[in-house]
Amino acid sequence: MSFFEAMAPVLAGLGLFFIGTRFMAANLAALASGSARKLIRRTLGSQPLAAVGGLLAGVVTQSPNSVAQMMVSLARTGIASGRSGALVTVWSNVGASALVILVAFNTNIGAAYLLAIVGTALYLDLKVSDQARQALLAALGVGLLLLGLGMLKGSSGQLRESFVQHNILQSGGPAIVTLLVGAAMAVATQSSTVASATAVALFRSGFFDVSTTLLLIAGASGGNGLNYAFQARRGHSDGRHVLLFQATQKLFGTVALLIPILLWPHTMSASVSSLPFDRSGQIAWVFLATQLCGTVACTLLMGPLSDLFARIAPARHEERLGRPAFLIEESLGDAALALDLAKRELQRVAQRLPMMLERVRADGDATAISHDVLLAASRDVAVELRRYMADIMDHRPDYGTIVQVMELQQGLSNVMLMLEAVSEFVVAAQMVLAADPDNTTVDHIVESLHLILEVLVEAIEEGASTEQEMALKLLRQRSELLEGIRTKMLADSASAETQLVEAQFQITIVFERILWLGEATLKILLHGP
Repeated sequence: MSFFEAMAPVLAGLGLFFIGTRFMAANLAALASGSARKLIRRTLGSQPLAAVGGLLAGVVTQSPNSVAQMMVSLARTGIASGRSGALVTVWSNVGASALVILVAFNTNIGAAYLLAIVGTALYLDLKVSDQARQALLAALGVGLLLLGLGMLKGSSGQLRESFVQHNILQSGGPAIVTLLVGAAMAVATQSSTVASATAVALFRSGFFDVSTTLLLIAGASGGNGLNYAFQARRGHSDGRHVLLFQATQKLFGTVALLIPILLWPHTMSASVSSLPFDRSGQIAWVFLATQLCGTVACTLLMGPLSDLFARIAPARHEERLGRPAFLIEESLGDAALALDLAKRELQRVAQRLPMMLERVRADGDATAISHDVLLAASRDVAVELRRYMADIMDHRPDYGTIVQVMELQQGLSNVMLMLEAVSEFVVAAQMVLAADPDNTTVDHIVESLHLILEVLVEAIEEGASTEQEMALKLLRQRSELLEGIRTKMLADSASAETQLVEAQFQITIVFERILWLGEATLKILLHGP
């Protein structure tokens, strides 16, 4: 039998293993993401509970990378900032070790029955819920994973002889080569857990000895840590801290495993072989111990590491603008309080409307936060505010609260549309003023809009009907104001370039849209949606 013929069933087994792993992880993540997110958010108030929450999230998702990305998302809004968020991330690695332990067991018979049951259920197209279908697909992934392992074990004989003959990843070979192969596996699979499970599967099939398998696991852990460090180069500071903690956890685990392998290889192999498990089980428990070493080290050094990462990736002012300031999760049980907090957050977003004009005002602050940064930060806040209002509705409030939440939702939509329109207005105004710095007409429009937006924000904040009615009267006078502006622009455009004229009239179009949206927002606050 040629090398390529011997390689075919092995590659098929690996393919089934990878497909099964991906199927299982993807469907488990889809099945458990909502509950895992809720679980994590409930545990963030306590560091011990955060560790437990991370452990459980790792078990149910079988993907530390998914948990890390979830925490990055929560950290961007300030929900998962601080040490509790980091604990969730690092402890998820311990929970995800269940995949490597599963691979170590001989489950051929169980895989056969599992595939038979799942295949029958999918063939009959049983009318089940989406969650039940995701559970079936996750079970199918487990079955394919185990079937691939069985193929690896049954077809590895001749290929193993080829590995020995060509001294490929064998004991006594260069350790750096084995480490690099393990790192490459982790980068390719985007997971040290999957890479290590592959190494355990190949060890179980007889491809590698103990020392080579341990080096592969160490390389996979180090490669995964480098991958997290690479991802942490950019983004929000709290999200970067989450990824840096993941990278550090992998670094500590790699060092804890690599030192005894390199310094005392024979003692390490003998110690692993003395564990009261079968051969593949011994490697799996060593992997778990590696994850525990990295996680416990990060937990004990949480304070110094947090300070170090704060210096490496300090928070920027615009990041703080993108976090909610008033949304408190514990207040969701009190509908009146939660609604008041949501209103305060909406007012905070609306306050940015006149701020966006600061750089194009004649007497404005040229160093103020730019309109695009304010818009991006407001979008982040709006996402969390919509989620918060949805959570209020999930608590089954009374009819009056439901109506107020609907008003807030529509008001938020209008404010966000106004922010986008003001940003568009600023871009057009900057184009005109760059070509004609002495354009008094545009200066007049900018100051008029700034005044109107300040009155609008004051009316939204005060909430009194008299201020809102006065603001409505001001907004309804836009026809006369716009007619005068356009007449002045027509007189100024006789000698102007076509592109400049178009930008000037774009300003008036956006100006009118902003006023219309402001009027619609105040009507909602006065009379409801």
